[in-house]
Amino acid sequence: MRGIEAAFARVPLRAVLVVPFVLLVAFAVGLTGYLSLRNGERAVVDLAGQLRGEISARILDRMTSYLAVPPLVNRLNAEEITHGHLDLGDRHEREVHFFHMLRSFAPVGMTFFGADSGDFYGARRMPDGRLQVVLEDDSTGRASRYYEVDGQGERTREAEAFPDFDPRKRPWYKAGLDADGPAWSGAYRHFVSKGLAITAVLPVRDRQGKLLGVLGSDFFFLQVNEFLRGLSIGRSGQTFLMERTGELLATSTDAPIFVIRGDRTERIKAADSEAPLVRETSRFLAARFGDLARIEATAQLDFDIAGARQFVQVQPLHAGKGIDWLIVVVVPEADFMDRVLANTRSTIALCGLSLLVAIGLGLVTARRIAAPIQRIGAAAGAIEKGNLDQEVPLAPIRELSALGRAFNAMARKLRRSFEDIAASRSALEEAYGTLAETNQELERANQELERANEVLEARVEERTAELKRAKDAADAASQAKSDFLASMSHELRTPLNGILGYAQILHRAAAPGSTERDRVQVIQRSGEHLLRLINDVLDLAKIEARKLELSPREVHLPSLLENVAEVCRAKADSKGVGFQVVLEGAPLAGVRVDDKRLVQVLWNLLGNAVKFTEHGSVTLRVVTGEARGERARGGAAHAGEGGEGGEGGEGGEGGEAEVPVGMRRVRFRVEDTGPGIADADLTRIFQPFEQAGGGARRAEGTGLGLAISRQIVGLMGGELCVESAPGKGSVFEVALTLPEVSGVSAAEANVAWETITGYRGPRRRVLVIDDLADNRAVIGELLAPLGFEVATADGGHEGLAMAALRAPDLIVVDLSMPDLDGHEVLRRLRASETLAGVPLVASSASVSVESVARSREAGADEFLPKPVRAAALLEVLEKRLGLTWVHADSPPMSRRSLTEVTIHEVESDLVPPPAEDLSRLLDLANRGRMRNLLDEATRIEQKDPRYHPFAARLRELVQGYRFKDIAALIRRYTATGAPSG
Repeated sequence: MRGIEAAFARVPLRAVLVVPFVLLVAFAVGLTGYLSLRNGERAVVDLAGQLRGEISARILDRMTSYLAVPPLVNRLNAEEITHGHLDLGDRHEREVHFFHMLRSFAPVGMTFFGADSGDFYGARRMPDGRLQVVLEDDSTGRASRYYEVDGQGERTREAEAFPDFDPRKRPWYKAGLDADGPAWSGAYRHFVSKGLAITAVLPVRDRQGKLLGVLGSDFFFLQVNEFLRGLSIGRSGQTFLMERTGELLATSTDAPIFVIRGDRTERIKAADSEAPLVRETSRFLAARFGDLARIEATAQLDFDIAGARQFVQVQPLHAGKGIDWLIVVVVPEADFMDRVLANTRSTIALCGLSLLVAIGLGLVTARRIAAPIQRIGAAAGAIEKGNLDQEVPLAPIRELSALGRAFNAMARKLRRSFEDIAASRSALEEAYGTLAETNQELERANQELERANEVLEARVEERTAELKRAKDAADAASQAKSDFLASMSHELRTPLNGILGYAQILHRAAAPGSTERDRVQVIQRSGEHLLRLINDVLDLAKIEARKLELSPREVHLPSLLENVAEVCRAKADSKGVGFQVVLEGAPLAGVRVDDKRLVQVLWNLLGNAVKFTEHGSVTLRVVTGEARGERARGGAAHAGEGGEGGEGGEGGEGGEAEVPVGMRRVRFRVEDTGPGIADADLTRIFQPFEQAGGGARRAEGTGLGLAISRQIVGLMGGELCVESAPGKGSVFEVALTLPEVSGVSAAEANVAWETITGYRGPRRRVLVIDDLADNRAVIGELLAPLGFEVATADGGHEGLAMAALRAPDLIVVDLSMPDLDGHEVLRRLRASETLAGVPLVASSASVSVESVARSREAGADEFLPKPVRAAALLEVLEKRLGLTWVHADSPPMSRRSLTEVTIHEVESDLVPPPAEDLSRLLDLANRGRMRNLLDEATRIEQKDPRYHPFAARLRELVQGYRFKDIAALIRRYTATGAPSG
């Protein structure tokens, strides 16, 4: 290291100034040249990519427009034939029709109809643009004869004839029959254009499904070749179309795409093309993908030909059955790089000249800097030898002049410093003594500080221990509270299982409208009310312990609103209060939300509104915002707490926040004409066990609904607001920002379980393992009338023995049993080889997330909470045993078929619109676009008077927001078929 320093110490200042400067300039010159070249190459790659993409897009657009015309001509001809607008038996009408069709659609080279009887009609376009009509039937001796026509399609003279022509033997006719729909034939050499062509075919059938014949329209590739040759692709770029087999269809070159050998026409593959760029590009793609059929998406690639880089883009082209081609665009890099290399050479030359100029300037500058410094160095050497009377002349450079003045001042101060040294020595000795005394004082202060720190640490540890004991006590109290509530919930749910279970059984057995059924409904409503109270207390405990979690999923919002409206409308009708649902704003179908918690909030708000409203109406108004850019607003009295919920968005009190992309702002407003709420109660009603109003209304609830709803909305990241005044009613608003999802369809309607009388297939055996006889009896009496063989076991040991003996089809296991825990019973049942594959259903009055998870770990396939719901029990049996229910007064069918048959019986006299209209209606219904459905109903009604009853029925369902009935009506006619016109 010292050797290096010594070596640098011998380097003159001129070299130190010039060499780094020259190296820096050289580096900058080299870097500039390199970056210029790299940026040029990058610009070439970007330009080539843009050019390839633009050319490929133009070709795809032109080919799509070309290939759309022949199928359109076939479809128009088919509609004319099937609707009876074109009489194929009238030669004059037939020839004029085909003549005008061909003249109207320029891309079509020939349009024709081959009848099932062997007749052949149509028109063709000659290379010089003339149009001819063709006829082949018994009158022509089964020869296809072509006739010249005038400007109105009238024959003038016979032009050409081909004997023994049978269209049914032609490949295009067979292709139409095989496809049984719109399709394309393979490529072939056309006898008129003498170039490649393809034929769009369409079989035509009458209303009874009988084949009338096949329609065809020819498309010539000559116009494609002309279009490709007219494209500007750099200086020497080329493009071509080929099939997945590698055979050429069209190119921008003059190279042939087929050869004629005698009577045969042989297609040329791109890999064998006379055009070198087309040939090498095709071989590269074959080697790159192995099989051209593997090219599924647009790809931009590059490869070398004899060391020259080539840019290529390949893009699939799909345009109906039989059209699966590849569009290839290739551009040589040399088309762009010549100018870039010339610019780079000019840049390097200029940089070299700049380097030479910089070296010269560096040498001159270094000389002017070094001379004054050398004089300063000589004066410094003299001072070192003891000659203190030294001064240097000032240099003309400002910095060096300042250095000279500083050196002169330093020399003067140095002389004075030697004079002061003696005086300073005594002062230093005195200061040293003072410093020693100060150090002793600091040591004593440090010792005092250490003792204070020790006392403070002891107090901190003592306080920490006290806080820990207090926290442990609080955790123990919270756990004890949770254990108590869980235990009480289990103890209350267990007898409720028998009460609600037998209420369901008695409700099914009682005659509709009888006093017995009314009494049973009183029992069932009371039990349901008690169950809701238990759930509210548990939810409140979870909220206080911060253990309440959300389970969002994809939900069809219109179906959710309809389910809520059905329940609340029944309550409102029983009080004589009006109820309606109003949808406003942009259409919205699918959202991601915890639907159970959202329904709980809406039921709480709507239930309160119905409870406190004696006259007037209750309205659920749902306002949806636009997809993005909407501002979320605050409310009058906010109850939301915000937070980092997984479903919420932003929004503060009284402020605005922009809704993120992909989210939708939804406001659920519950409006009533009730007595209203006083200002003093507006905040108190959101506290647990607090209620507004008085008398009987206060006795109808616990005062937990609004408190729980506020916490749930806060977890969702939303806000709950209320606006009310005494005598003017109340408005509760829930504002949420929810993720929008697509592809969510309307849910199917559930069929009431009371209508089920049995099931199809062999008799199924169900084993119920429960230590309580009432619980076993409830499930037994629910299932036995439906044809199930129900066996019961009192406890786990007896249940294991009966399961091994009777080999049931499904086993229901209670999780809380004294002799053998239900989890252990599940584990043993799952481990049994003889019971492998038998569905296991866990049932318990403990419905916490932990209980469900433990039952799944033990081997349960399903979890059935107590009290057991008959509908839930039957749904599990249907799912796990694959049952098809038998309903009262109807043949066996699934839930969906029952809905469809009901609609069929009620609406059998309706005439539906065509299939494409039904498809559009179903799409709008699934996306919840009610306004568009009303517009479509009006359009269908104006289309044909026969559709008036169908449009009126659709409008009635839309105005009533009956989403499921709308979907069922449309699906019924979609499944059974609708008339085509």
